Amino acid sequence: MEFLEALTADYSPRESATEQELEAAQFLASEFEALGYDTSIVPFTVERIDSEIELSSVALATTTTYRTIPLSRSAQGLARGIVTPVGLAYSDDIPDEGLGGKIALIQRGTIPFEEKVTRVADAGAIAAIIYNGTDGMFRGALATLSTIPAVSMSKKDGEALLALLAQGDLSASVAVENRVMLSRNVVAEMKGTIDDGRSVVVGGHYDTVADVPGANDNGSGTATTMTVARAIAGNPYPFTVRFMLFGSEEEGLLGSFDYVRGLTESQRADIIAMINYDALATGDELKVLGDGELAATVMSAGDAMDYTILRQYTLGNASSDHAVFLEAGIPALFFLAEDISRIHTPEDRLEFIRPELMGASAFFGIALLSSLVDG
Repeated sequence: MEFLEALTADYSPRESATEQELEAAQFLASEFEALGYDTSIVPFTVERIDSEIELSSVALATTTTYRTIPLSRSAQGLARGIVTPVGLAYSDDIPDEGLGGKIALIQRGTIPFEEKVTRVADAGAIAAIIYNGTDGMFRGALATLSTIPAVSMSKKDGEALLALLAQGDLSASVAVENRVMLSRNVVAEMKGTIDDGRSVVVGGHYDTVADVPGANDNGSGTATTMTVARAIAGNPYPFTVRFMLFGSEEEGLLGSFDYVRGLTESQRADIIAMINYDALATGDELKVLGDGELAATVMSAGDAMDYTILRQYTLGNASSDHAVFLEAGIPALFFLAEDISRIHTPEDRLEFIRPELMGASAFFGIALLSSLVDG
């Protein structure tokens, strides 16, 4: 838990392609290097829609930048105008004179984002800012492409804007644009005793969504990966063990995709297995999902120790880095928790972590590595 506590306290959040993600990558690389692994930080580009708000008013001594997240399917562009609060954006909240040339400040809740944004746009607004009703940021989605830039903001920042508006007019620029940014994978290797190119990848993602502690998702998987690295350091297998902590998983498995995309067919064929640790430390029981043979091996090891490991067959609309390997024809197994209800929320905190699930995940991951020696 000491490692997870440090990661959560000093390097959270670790949002994709940010300075915080870079700092976390450097910290993780230094931990691997201290264990004697051949370590590197491998950058890759991330193309995504990003947003930013700049505000100025008599009450503000200087122009102030606020962090926002573009709503999915928001129009891109730059809008400049006076901020006007419109409550929840019901019809009765729209001023009689309309919102021509204004930037609408909207409270989250009660009615869909689509309805809010469409209503203020129809009233002449040139951009929409929706602030949260609870702590932290949120990622919203529109059903169709909007006609104006639409972004989300934290409750704290939204209320700060309301306080400034009480002191006078507030000018804002809202930018939603496509940006090319850098994210990073952390790679640490222990060469095999037999130089035949074979390898096993062990790891998970280390990034988080915005404004969350990320203790379970995926501090738990990152810490478990490091536990395995400590346990086997200096004791090579016949095959190379390649620890990988992926960036930008939360943006769509981008780190693992960049790695697998860069492999030749021969290199893919040389990967015996991929072990993925992600959000595995809350709830009562441990689950595995993925390759049937790998799952059976781990579950049999659990049975031998009277430890129940459940088999899961689908994640619904969710996914994790193992999926990229499976899609490429590489056997992969995903260790996950029974309860993932707090991920992507401010409640993803250390107090809900069960260290014994992390320990079991590390133990059975090492057991799987040992089984692959004879496989």
